[in-house]
Amino acid sequence: MRKILLLGLLLCSSFTWATSNPTDITPAHNMTLVTNSQVYWETKPQLSQHLLSKYIPVGEYHLKVRIWADADGQMEKLGLDQSSGNTKLDQLVLDSLHHAKLHHSDSKEIVLVQPFDIKVSKPKRPWWMKLFLIF
Repeated sequence: MRKILLLGLLLCSSFTWATSNPTDITPAHNMTLVTNSQVYWETKPQLSQHLLSKYIPVGEYHLKVRIWADADGQMEKLGLDQSSGNTKLDQLVLDSLHHAKLHHSDSKEIVLVQPFDIKVSKPKRPWWMKLFLIF
């Protein structure tokens, strides 16, 4: 009985690891893995500066997103390869990618790993706010 429970626990943990690790997911048979130089953005992802300054602390963030796009460049599926360490920022980037569109010379479905480097800095106040000490 102990062996069965131990085996079940081992299988369960390996299954959860495999499903949570997007780098091990292989593309479908008719999809092509491409590099960043082979595609360009027809519609770029737009991050809201207001949301970044409101919800994300000041700092530099690096993340990688795996993108599955159809032949027309529409996003089919998105997966996080490397997190920035900030779940809100990761979600903002994934949400912005849903409205983006890629262009690829081949008319095939593609898989792309796209790195993002985001720097969030403290917003600068206008001179008149500094003059009157308005925060």
